[in-house]
Amino acid sequence: GDDAGVTVELTLAEAAHDAARQVRYRARVACGTCGGNGAAPGSSPAVCDRCAGRGQVRVTRQTFLGAAMTIAPCDKCRGRGRVVTSPCPECGGAGAISDEVAVGVEIPAGVEDGARLRLTGRGSVGEPGARPGDLYVEIRVLPDARFERHGAALVHRVRLGMAEAALGTSLKVPTVDGEDVDIAVPPGTQPGTVFK
Repeated sequence: GDDAGVTVELTLAEAAHDAARQVRYRARVACGTCGGNGAAPGSSPAVCDRCAGRGQVRVTRQTFLGAAMTIAPCDKCRGRGRVVTSPCPECGGAGAISDEVAVGVEIPAGVEDGARLRLTGRGSVGEPGARPGDLYVEIRVLPDARFERHGAALVHRVRLGMAEAALGTSLKVPTVDGEDVDIAVPPGTQPGTVFK
């Protein structure tokens, strides 16, 4: 089946912790009327009379070197081995319809902007008997004016006056959780000093 993709936006605070989101997207899902086999209710796909249910046919071609035999997918059943003689009225015999799908996504703590999560088998359904595609969730972490992000570290810049740096002071500094913490700046602090 085909892959599907969605984008999820998180605040920096949400990205710092494990997050759960419900995402909605359009994908091809198995038809509820026929159960995905493409046949009308009360009937079932018949064995293909061209390939006898094998899904393959032998083709013999004449070449200048002689006869060459190849095996190819059956053109009548498209390699399935079965044909729908009475198609489902809901999906027209395709076995799948386009619908909106809702899936819960667990987003790990510390996820980076632009990260992609893959949910195996959550994309569109494939041909009968084939595995469904995957769902790719792209993460967008919204910028926060209070911080610069350097990998797993957050940087908050503070400007001090000359007197504050020379004599020392106390500052309230924001955290990603929304609580301010008090930091003591010792006398004689130099420009570019980092407090962890």
